[in-house]
Amino acid sequence: MTVEKTGNFVLVSNRGHDSIAVYRINLEDSGKLTLVNIFKTLGKTPRHFQLNASGDLLCVANQDTDTLSMFRFNKETGELKSTGRIHGVNSPNFVQFVTVRERSDSADDSGGDTKEEEVEINSAK
Repeated sequence: MTVEKTGNFVLVSNRGHDSIAVYRINLEDSGKLTLVNIFKTLGKTPRHFQLNASGDLLCVANQDTDTLSMFRFNKETGELKSTGRIHGVNSPNFVQFVTVRERSDSADDSGGDTKEEEVEINSAK
């Protein structure tokens, strides 16, 4: 379960149903939750999931199908839409977006651009 960074939505994985449920948080009504929709994860047993730092990309670790599924998250509506990217990974159970610095070609390593589309993966052994 995670609350996205604006505090407007909560996302919950359903391992038996192989889905992510998205709820809108009504901050004007004591935080009452309203179901936006339930989205299939395109794999089995969504063990873990995470939104990237900008909150518009969701990675789901489908443990029993050995896949990572990527989705776009609409921060206005709470809708999830598959990017079409599914990656094979041995029994993923944790994912995390990390920011990495791209190395410059010079000996001076003080600069460099950053990008955030790398995903750290832990797999069960």
